[in-house]
Amino acid sequence: MVEEEPTRDEAPGLLRGIRRGQPFRALHNRDYSLLWTGQFGHSAALWMEAIARSWLIWQLTGSATLLATVSLLRAMPMLFFGLLGGVLADRFDKRKILIVCQTTTLINYLIIATLIATGVVQVWHVLLSAFVMGCSMSFNQPARTALVPSLVREDELHSAVALNSAAMNVTRVVGPGMAGLLIAPLGISGVYYISAGVYVLTLATTIMMRVPPVIVRAERTSLHADMRETFRYVYRTKTILALVLLALVPMVFGMPYMIVMPVMADQVLHVGASGYGWLLSVAGVGALVVVLLIAALTRVVRKGLLILIGIFGFGALLMAFSQSTWFPLSLVIIAFIGLTSTASRVFINTSMLEIAPPEMRGRVMSVYTLDRGLVPLGTMVIGPLADAFGAPLALLAMGGVCMVLPLVMGLRFPFVRRMP
Repeated sequence: MVEEEPTRDEAPGLLRGIRRGQPFRALHNRDYSLLWTGQFGHSAALWMEAIARSWLIWQLTGSATLLATVSLLRAMPMLFFGLLGGVLADRFDKRKILIVCQTTTLINYLIIATLIATGVVQVWHVLLSAFVMGCSMSFNQPARTALVPSLVREDELHSAVALNSAAMNVTRVVGPGMAGLLIAPLGISGVYYISAGVYVLTLATTIMMRVPPVIVRAERTSLHADMRETFRYVYRTKTILALVLLALVPMVFGMPYMIVMPVMADQVLHVGASGYGWLLSVAGVGALVVVLLIAALTRVVRKGLLILIGIFGFGALLMAFSQSTWFPLSLVIIAFIGLTSTASRVFINTSMLEIAPPEMRGRVMSVYTLDRGLVPLGTMVIGPLADAFGAPLALLAMGGVCMVLPLVMGLRFPFVRRMP
């Protein structure tokens, strides 16, 4: 049968898709909408808690080194337990894993809030809390991401992934500012209690979800064997391996640009703390805009080429930002940095979920999220580099690395360019 050509009125253009609510079409699935609502609350609570935790450490110690240490403890578990989290997501009920992780996070918030409110909180409490949060995220994220394809239709997958990213970026814009405003009237303990309240709602949406049963494999293997199988699968599936590298390098060598943003705001742009806040918010706005545009598209073709263009643009924009001394121009550049970096990650995420078989999705996504645990390595490079040669030169070098990667990958592995 010959498929009829769509008429002009039926053509799924971008603006038409937005007018018809296409960015939100994945939300008609009851269980995905519950998962998305939980993602929204989860992200909001994490952003508020991150600001409160950093301010608490600063008040307790006045040490920038301890601020970095807390971030390191928060990220390290992703390296140690991230792959195990993926294995468990493929073996057990993902919903139950989320419930356990979210309950752990909720208890963590309540304990720290109570320690602060009673005036007995110590530095080691906060360090331990950050590590526990990192452990919880190591199991939470692979299970949450691997659950998405089973809750939506295949043609809605990129919309669902984009909406998840939209939830994170809305809270990225609103969460830190809200936490900053609430610390003065409510205190740090009040922000923790509010984060716990938000997390109660997140836990409730997870409990209400109905998810497909776990795919039982005919042959049960050990956890160690499952981990070996993961690395073999990633290595042998060249497209997945390329996507992992395309996610890893910009995250390690590009995303730590956030570390030198205060330096750029103060010493280069001369806009102080308020300007620093604007730079962070504008990056979030750029990211939010692009995920809504992606979600509005009925289908996305040539994702491989779009990924390469996005990473190349991200690197080029970092280099441009490093040379800008005019604040309005810097705001525009930062908005496009948020846009390009987020777009490439959404397409990488969607492609990996489309390629990986259902019984491997949790483990594949755990490899994908290992890059978050490696971000502190990038910060350990850019910090000393900025101290030694200045923040602009450090950003220039980072942008150059991110520009070279897609050029090498696109020329050396042409199948990446041809990815559907």
